[in-house]
Amino acid sequence: MLFAVGFIFLFTIGGLTGIVLANSGLDIALHDTYYVVAHFHYVLSMGAVFALFAGFHYWGFRVCHVAFQIIQMLTLDGMPLAVLALIYP
Repeated sequence: MLFAVGFIFLFTIGGLTGIVLANSGLDIALHDTYYVVAHFHYVLSMGAVFALFAGFHYWGFRVCHVAFQIIQMLTLDGMPLAVLALIYP
């Protein structure tokens, strides 16, 4: 959840800087400055990175939990762990 909130915060900051850059007079004055570079990185780079982190954080634990459940059910059904070590190296 924290990554999702971070994504929304960074995307909002990038959107606010985009409103400033939408003004043609300021856009000409700010052209080729670090302001435009920061706007680009806030919107695209950090927004995408935080969204990916949020997805990995959410789905990573679920995938590991399902794999653990499968192995646990196989051992409870009588399959020895040595055989499981050959199937899942």
